[in-house]
Amino acid sequence: WSDDFHHALHTVLTGERDGYYQDFGALDQLDAAYTHGFAYRGEYSRFRGRRHGCASPPVRSDQLVTYAQNHDQVGNRAGAERLTSLVGPDRAQLAVAATLLSPNVPLLFMGEEYAETAPFPYFVDHGDPALLEAVRKGRAAEFGRDADQFDPGDEATFRRARLDRSRRETPEGAAMLELVRRLLELRRSVPLLHDAAADASGADLDDAVVILRRRRGAAQTALLLNLGDQPRDVALNPPGDWRDLLEGGPLPGGRVHLDP
Repeated sequence: WSDDFHHALHTVLTGERDGYYQDFGALDQLDAAYTHGFAYRGEYSRFRGRRHGCASPPVRSDQLVTYAQNHDQVGNRAGAERLTSLVGPDRAQLAVAATLLSPNVPLLFMGEEYAETAPFPYFVDHGDPALLEAVRKGRAAEFGRDADQFDPGDEATFRRARLDRSRRETPEGAAMLELVRRLLELRRSVPLLHDAAADASGADLDDAVVILRRRRGAAQTALLLNLGDQPRDVALNPPGDWRDLLEGGPLPGGRVHLDP
């Protein structure tokens, strides 16, 4: 699990800095997660109170699972909110693109492909009443909330977590589903995007745009993500004969316009 990728992307999108998120929030950490697999490679972690990670983790890009949401990260939030509910549909689409066009093995959390908004609270069916009560007290203490909010042993909590697949027919759901299909097709048709043997390099511009380049021989790709709140114009170097693989068509002079 590439937790560093999730934490780096999540903090940039949401602005959250509590708990282990206090160690994240900088774009260069997302660069590092893309190019090295980990954001922390020996740097000091405030959350852990020590240095964390190693300079050269012995893993390939295809040995890591990349995600913007999963059962742990959603289920262990006090409000159990999915990303769409936190940042809105446009930023949720950006997160999906960042995930599906990563060099790692991408994971979509159930319903993410159509921008599901139902919460995913933690629920259990322990047979041991003492264990269930310990879970209730532990989560209440962790989140600083009353123990009866999203009671993990209540069937109503499980029912709140059920997917609403009719969202696929809404404008937001249909738009996300179409984007996911296009991104998956692009990933299949351009193997360089996830080629574990490719050379990778990352950069960030103006504290807003992340650029991930992948090269093998004469071929190269560039993934550009505008994580800021203003439009950006980026000139790729060398200018060359760049093409927009998602929308189609040439990019004269290697210039790209990125909406937020």
